[in-house]
Amino acid sequence: MAMFMICVWLLYLSFALSAAQEKTCDGSLCLTDLTVADYECGAQIPLSTFDSNAPSVTLPNAEESKKYMLLMIDIDAPVPAWIHWFVADISGEDLRIGKILGNVGCEYKPPSPPPGWPHRYEIRMYEQVTAPPSRPCSQRGGFKFRNFVDNPINGVGTLAGSFCYVTQR
Repeated sequence: MAMFMICVWLLYLSFALSAAQEKTCDGSLCLTDLTVADYECGAQIPLSTFDSNAPSVTLPNAEESKKYMLLMIDIDAPVPAWIHWFVADISGEDLRIGKILGNVGCEYKPPSPPPGWPHRYEIRMYEQVTAPPSRPCSQRGGFKFRNFVDNPINGVGTLAGSFCYVTQR
């Protein structure tokens, strides 16, 4: 029975990963960190690749005069989502060269999935319409990603780029 459940989970995960790649691998956001740069969007990356340093993220087509906001979430957390990183007020000029400088709402936390199951992580870069009034890190677990993005008060604009990967313990 346990083997059957694992097979069902892996089948589900393969479909979910395909859907996530279609949605979150648009090819515009690049992770230029030396250890992660060898992986394509949607790839499974060994957990040992990550440490406490945030990866360098570039958006080569960022408009220099615009502001952007970065969200990194674990979409397979046992709660709605787990937020690993949030930065607002990133200038397009800095983003083009991989500098993630801005108003840090959540310090970077590397992937930390529980043992046994792969988890998908998404890094999303949005154009920023206005500065967000809230810091979503008051609760890292249970982050209601869709509510945050869809609420106009948070200043989230158009999705400018994304990167998705899978890792497991």
